[in-house]
Amino acid sequence: MLKLAVRISCLILVSFLSLAACAQEFSADMVSTYKQGKTNTSQIYVAKDKMRVESFGEKKTGAAVIDFAHNTEMVVMTEQHMYMEIPMHQLAQSAMTFWRPDATDACPQWQKIAASIKDAKHQLVSCHKLGNDVVNGRAAVKYEGSSSDGNTATVWIDPKLRFVLKMHDKNGDFDLRNIKEGAQSASLFEPPAGYRKFDVGQKLAHPAH
Repeated sequence: MLKLAVRISCLILVSFLSLAACAQEFSADMVSTYKQGKTNTSQIYVAKDKMRVESFGEKKTGAAVIDFAHNTEMVVMTEQHMYMEIPMHQLAQSAMTFWRPDATDACPQWQKIAASIKDAKHQLVSCHKLGNDVVNGRAAVKYEGSSSDGNTATVWIDPKLRFVLKMHDKNGDFDLRNIKEGAQSASLFEPPAGYRKFDVGQKLAHPAH
């Protein structure tokens, strides 16, 4: 079950810093295309200080909800009708690049995030703005950066949503499609009715024999 939770949590490509009260809320399809040609589509819901990412395909395995005001994650396991709450893990922290960057000057924020992760392989060694562009019909600001592992990424930021619209690197592409702006229901970010809470600490302290 813990493996399932980790797999669901790995859907998280985005995370948050502290948010401005005027942060735009929206939902969208989050499409990841890998260099092998495989495509994965998830649904993302973004509120002022929370985000929900859920599987979007023939088999829905669950969802992950991040509460950025409290640095916690909630993993929803659909098949088991259970959920669990855990501290925000490193994968979510490393994805802060995507959340609410300043489209006019994103590099300082990204450099601070990279330094806070303390992962020598993924330090940001260069970053610069390329100029204005359009992604899927939306205005965007284009950036390029490289990390200490030799990877170079191109990133497009939506200045209205203050969110990354698209990213391209050696592993593939990520982009948001079918964006719908507007307030998101609070129920999306709460434990589903009738679901039982899975206590991770208790299971680790008393593993099944």
